[in-house]
Amino acid sequence: MNQINKWLNYLEKEEIYDNTRIILVSDHGGSYRNGRSRAGMENYNPILMIKDFDERGKLKSKNDIMTHADTPYLALRDLNIASGIVNDDTMIKKNKITVFSAVSSQPLRHGPYTFNLTRKRDFKGRNVLRERYWSEWESY
Repeated sequence: MNQINKWLNYLEKEEIYDNTRIILVSDHGGSYRNGRSRAGMENYNPILMIKDFDERGKLKSKNDIMTHADTPYLALRDLNIASGIVNDDTMIKKNKITVFSAVSSQPLRHGPYTFNLTRKRDFKGRNVLRERYWSEWESY
């Protein structure tokens, strides 16, 4: 996070920060504890940071669930090149998200064309950090 701060300060110093849309997204959530979840729901919520064109002030944080499929929409919205590609009507609807648990993250523990999955659970709400918005784990 310190390196990101240095980079953002550099962009401001070079006077290009205001005219830049910046999107930072992690590959998955972390194993941190933030005091809002007792069940490790943070693992399913990747970090998403967006600074849009001409935005100023403190960065804002939200705990809405997002997927990597949202990133192209966020990058292209409101740009002329986005016309006909993405718009508000085609943005991912977050009605159904399923999380799967695998035997391992190591590729050698899976088949050549399939993953060895052990269980799954569905997200059925708005706040990814609240256990009540998730179904129980089911064997897969």
